[in-house]
Amino acid sequence: MGLVTRATAAPEHRFWGLHVHIAKLETLQAAYAEARRNGGAAGIDGVSFEQIESAARMSPRPKKVTQLLRTVGETLRSHRASPVRDAVGGVNEIVRGWANYFRVGNASRAFAKVRYNVELKVRRFAMRQRKRSGFGWKRWNREVVYGQWDLFADYRLARGNAAARTKPNGLITRHG
Repeated sequence: MGLVTRATAAPEHRFWGLHVHIAKLETLQAAYAEARRNGGAAGIDGVSFEQIESAARMSPRPKKVTQLLRTVGETLRSHRASPVRDAVGGVNEIVRGWANYFRVGNASRAFAKVRYNVELKVRRFAMRQRKRSGFGWKRWNREVVYGQWDLFADYRLARGNAAARTKPNGLITRHG
């Protein structure tokens, strides 16, 4: 049964059938060979093979993630007498620069680790200012941390037109 015939007969299988045919190893290998014959020039999305292959190597090493988190901790310690919002401003400068550098590439795992640990450090900083133990998970929700304190939340990767958009509360939504 042909793809078009099956798609009109069973609409729920329309995209599944298309996916099965496109994701075949032979189809992908043929497409890759055709793109290589084209010299790896940029296609519809404007991304060339050189950009894709260089971006794949742009994953931050664990050592750099650890170094960033140490710098964030030092920044918070240097702002010990400052209000939380001012301390977060200093943290944002550091994290924003780091995230922009590694935005193109394979950095989603590193971004997840950095995001979690930076939020943890900021929460701990805020609790220490109030001379309390813990991290304040029950005291402040993400809307407070990313909204009122304005903690950096733009950890999205640069990928073509389907970019992830981050809301002020730190939750990620996708727009097509």
